Amino acid sequence: PRFTGEGMAAKLDPLDFGHDATDCQAAFDAGSVDYAGGFLSVVSADLGAGAATTGNIDFGDDSSTWSNDGQCDDPRFAGPGVAATLLDEDLGRDATDCQALFEAGEIYLSQAGSGAVTDFGIEFGDNSSDYANDGQCDDPRFAGPGVADILLAEDQGRDADDCRNLYEGGQIGLLEEFLIDFGDDSSAYANDGECDDPRFAGKGVAATLLDDDLARDASDCRAAFEAGKIYLIEDGAIDFGDDSSEWANDDECDDPRFAGPGSSGTLVEENIKRDATDCRAAYRANRIYLI
Repeated sequence: PRFTGEGMAAKLDPLDFGHDATDCQAAFDAGSVDYAGGFLSVVSADLGAGAATTGNIDFGDDSSTWSNDGQCDDPRFAGPGVAATLLDEDLGRDATDCQALFEAGEIYLSQAGSGAVTDFGIEFGDNSSDYANDGQCDDPRFAGPGVADILLAEDQGRDADDCRNLYEGGQIGLLEEFLIDFGDDSSAYANDGECDDPRFAGKGVAATLLDDDLARDASDCRAAFEAGKIYLIEDGAIDFGDDSSEWANDDECDDPRFAGPGSSGTLVEENIKRDATDCRAAYRANRIYLI
């Protein structure tokens, strides 16, 4: 079920993740299947000298100031080969370094925002479950051979490391009801080649985003997401509140639930959930994180 295309079986089972190698490799080489968007993918097809040997990842170009320095400076990636300091402006702009390190297994695609562990557009959460770090995924949003026999609703989003590692290894898959709902194309800006949905960030996102366009630019956002040009910002579970603070709309987050370079120097409890616009913008720009 990590693949899509005319060479796919009519019925797919999450338990088959990573368990049909010969068929899938042959179909992939023949062009009758492709990797589905949002999954980490490395392929070994012979594409010719200098050609990309990865699946759905658009590594971009080498226009970053830090390109060709032996480290990956693209904030979509994580791992020992990634630079210590990452800037959003370098997304898709350090292609040679990142592709080489990715193919060497020194980095992996990590579409992460601040706070909870978020890879491949999935918010894995934290490790607060009693069953965290036991080698099995105890999160009931997943299925597959790596999932625990007994699952509890209370463990949703609370076994991050186990579930992320098993997901990367193809041992579990996200159940369909938890996949990204891109919505429809009812936005006035739909089908303009840019993603106008404010749930996303990245190189393929429009400069101006409106809350009214949430889940209303499906075709553009799906295409950009599958090309690796945008990533999902997992802030849907955060109640930012309103703008009733005296310090609202001053371009600093005054809500003491957050910390980071985008936070105000002075934080007071009375501003909890009262500086929504500033805090939401800073959170989506990865300038603050939820404490």
